This record gives sequence, C-alpha cells and structure tokens, in this order.
Amino acid sequence: MPLKDPGKLHVLVVDDFSSFRTTMTSMLNKLGVKNIEEAAKASEALKWCKDRKFDLILCDYNLGPGKNGQQLLEELRFRKMINHHTLFVMVTAEASKEMVLSAYDCEPDDYLMKPLNLQVLEQRFTRLVQTRDALNKVYQLLDADELTRATDELKQLVEQRGRHTSIAQKLLGETLLRQKRYQEAESLYQKVLEGHRLDWAVLGLARVHYALGDKTGAKRELQDLIDESRLYLPAHDEIANILEQEHDLEALQSSIEKAVELCPRSILRQRKLSEVAESNGDVVRAMRAAGDAMKLGEFSCHQDVADALRFLNAAANTLEHNVELEKTEVLDDSKRCLDKLLGSQRLGPEQELQARLLMARVQVLAGRKEDAQKTIREQAAVLRESAGKNIEVDLAYFAYLNSMGQAAEANAHLKTIAEHYKDDPTSSEKLDKLLPEPRSEANRRRVAQLNKTGIELYKEGQYDDALHFFNRATLLYPRHVGMQLNRLQTLIAKVKEAPADETLRSQMWEQLQKVEALVAGDPNPAQQERFRQLRDKSRQVA
Repeated sequence: MPLKDPGKLHVLVVDDFSSFRTTMTSMLNKLGVKNIEEAAKASEALKWCKDRKFDLILCDYNLGPGKNGQQLLEELRFRKMINHHTLFVMVTAEASKEMVLSAYDCEPDDYLMKPLNLQVLEQRFTRLVQTRDALNKVYQLLDADELTRATDELKQLVEQRGRHTSIAQKLLGETLLRQKRYQEAESLYQKVLEGHRLDWAVLGLARVHYALGDKTGAKRELQDLIDESRLYLPAHDEIANILEQEHDLEALQSSIEKAVELCPRSILRQRKLSEVAESNGDVVRAMRAAGDAMKLGEFSCHQDVADALRFLNAAANTLEHNVELEKTEVLDDSKRCLDKLLGSQRLGPEQELQARLLMARVQVLAGRKEDAQKTIREQAAVLRESAGKNIEVDLAYFAYLNSMGQAAEANAHLKTIAEHYKDDPTSSEKLDKLLPEPRSEANRRRVAQLNKTGIELYKEGQYDDALHFFNRATLLYPRHVGMQLNRLQTLIAKVKEAPADETLRSQMWEQLQKVEALVAGDPNPAQQERFRQLRDKSRQVA
C-alpha cells in the first residue's frame, strides 16, 4: 500500500556519510516525499528539531565523534523536542542484542538494516504512519492526561479487532493501571493471555496482583517471566521497583546487576547500581558502576557530575578498607576523574570543594599526604567557614580529617555540623550513620537488618560470607559498636580456623584496637563486657 499524501510529509535524514544521505533522499523522492532535510551529526539534528516538526527521522546509529543515534533520540525525547507524532527509525548496519537492549529505556519506533531498498523503506514507512495515525487521538488524550477519554478510545480500537489491536490492548492495560482500575486491567490481561502468552501481558497481570495485595504471587509471576524471557528488561525493572519499595537493598542490588549485565550501555541503570551499591557498602561495585556511568554520560543528556563525585568517594572507601585493588590504579583513575571534572566547567563552588576533598582523601589513603594538602590548599580558608552550609561538603571534610589522623578535629567538626543540621531530616539521616547508635527509624531498621543477616551467616559457620557482610556493614556505620563487635567476633572465628594466617591475625588485632577506642566512649556496660570477653578470646587464639 503506497504512502498517503507523501507530499505533505516532512522527513529528516541523519547520517555522517553524505553518500547515504543522498541515497535516502533519492529513495524518499521516489516515494513522493519532497520535504526532506539532512543532518551530518547529532548537533545539527537537534537544531533542525528545535525549529521544525518532522513526521519521520531516519537516523544512523553511528554518527562519528560525539553523540550516537541512540543518544540523539534520548535527548530529543528528554527535552520534549519530539512527541508521538514524530516517528524515529534507527538505521544500522548491525542491530546487535546489546544495541537493541540499550535502547529499551528510549526505544526507536523501528530499526532498518543497511543496505536498504525502496520496497522495504516503503513498507516500513507506510506501516508506521498508519499506526501513528490510528493512535493519534489516543496519544493526544494521554499527553493531555485525559485518561478516561483515552480509555474509551482504546476500547473502541480493541473491539474493532484490526491490525492495531495488540498495541491498543497494551496501551489500554497501562492506562487502566494508571487510573487504578485494577479489576478491568486484570480482566483485559487474562483475556489477552488466553490467546497468547505475551510478555507485556504477564508483566501487566503481575502489576495488578501486586497492587491488589498479592505481593508474593506477583513476585513469583515476575520471576517466572524472567526465567522464560531473560532479555525482557521491563520484568527486571519491575522486580527492582518492588524490592526498592520493600527496602530490600541487598536483593535490589542483585536485581539491578542482572539488568546491567544484559544492558551495560544504560547510563541510568549503571547510576542506580552505583547508588544502591554505595548504600550497601559495596565500594568496589559502587566505584565501577559510577565509572561506567561517567563514561556513558560523556555525550548523554543524562550526564551528571554526581557520578564523578560518587566515583571519588567510592575510590577513597576502597583504599580505606584495604579492598584488594591496585592503589596506583585507583589513584590514577581518581586523578583523571578530578581533572575531567575541573575541566568540564560544570562544577559549582561547593561541588568543586567536595570533589577536591574527596580527591585529597584518596591521596592520603594512597600514601600521598603532601599531594593531598596541595589539592585543597587554596580551599583551606573556605573550609573553616563552610561548616553547616552543605552536608555533602561537610561529610567529605569529616572523612578527610579522619584519613589524616586528625580525630579530635574530625569529632569537633561532626559535633558542629550535627548542631547545624538538627532541624534538617535529610541531612540528619546522613549524619546519623556516623553516630554510635542511629536515631532515625530508617537507619535503625537498616542496622537491625544488616546485623540479623550477618549473625545468621556467622551462626551457620559461613565465616567468609559473614566477614564480607560485616566489612560492608561497618563501612556504612563505622561507629556502631555492636556492628564492630560482630566483625571482631567473626575475625576471631576466622583466626581460630586458620591460626597460621598472618593477614587474618593482623586484621583481628587492628579490629580489636578500633573497637577498644569505640567502647572507651560508649557508656553501655553490656557492650563493654562483650568487648572484654572478645578481647580475652582474641588473646587465646593468638
């Protein structure tokens, strides 16, 4: 079927090779399309879309230096420069699994493989335009948030049982869920699944069941869906959303890791993985995911300096906690990260101060104290006056002072900023982790969960796993006496198992000294008695 009114259509062809643009323009002319513009790179395409509305954008995936086709599409939609009226078709020589999966968060309307011929172009273009026009009114209503009217339109399309039935059913289910019309949505999904087991319908039904209170059943349905269709990323994302709502951060990290393995080019998933890993005390994973997010963000509209700041913080934590990474490599990567940040001109004064403090801490922990002092020398006067103005800067300064061995100054700074932020719940919760016993409900719940898991591993004799767990837990809550005592107890058990292991013995003595200093300032007699018992056991196994 030929295109309807091709002379009225406006098309943008984006490719870094002029020969391909010429070929595409010629083919479109033969289809009757006359209004055609060309762009050799993403920046040119953005300028065209700022000033003009297109029916179709034909874009190559590889556009040379700068943004690729996927990043162009992300920015066009992120900045709302195109809507459902504009069809975006990715043209590529190789539609690899990784490339297609990386586009899930911002999917093109179709893919076309090179080399193209006129017949394929006409068939795809015609089908896409017909679908767009059939759903045009629905999309307008959805964009206007007129969900009831959109639902009525979609029901009519479903009842027609035409070529657009499946996409209408999918949109109808999503629209019913947005309105919390769960019974209707459940009926729709069940009816679809009677004919074919479609991934989106299984996902929709699981969402309905979770909303209706069957949380266990919903999670089981989602896991079954993942087992059957491992590459179906929406199922991974839905489980991650549920785990985040349930505050199950360990399981959440595992879930995101599986999705990132499938889709390593997703900057938003890498960023989320870094954030969750940081919350779990998994400093290596946090550093690597933040580093990946930084690289992916170079030409992305989702670029954020927070990725670099998180990378520097995680790098310092890996060095402080003796993670088995090459110090020189961590130091060099951190230096490159800071240089890029400072050269980007995207940092505000407080962010620059935070970045320099984080880098200085990395340098101290890598044995470069003089370099650290040079890094923040110009900021010294600002630091003395900055307490209480920015919680992230204050936390970075506290960590830096501790790394320098200036415990008294660090504690005085902590006391000062605690007073400044006492009426700020968000900042107080961050400071909460540095106290001997958390005050906020969220942190108390988190400590209880961490202790419970670690103690269960210890009781089961899984000392390696228990130690790994308490290593991460004490990184999150470094002054929590109970957590530190649990780590000491686990190290004693490890030394008892391997008395000839000098590294373990050294870690046990270091932990003993750390806990002794913490207990000295803790008036809790039960904690002091437990410390004395563990100290005696340490001496016995030594």
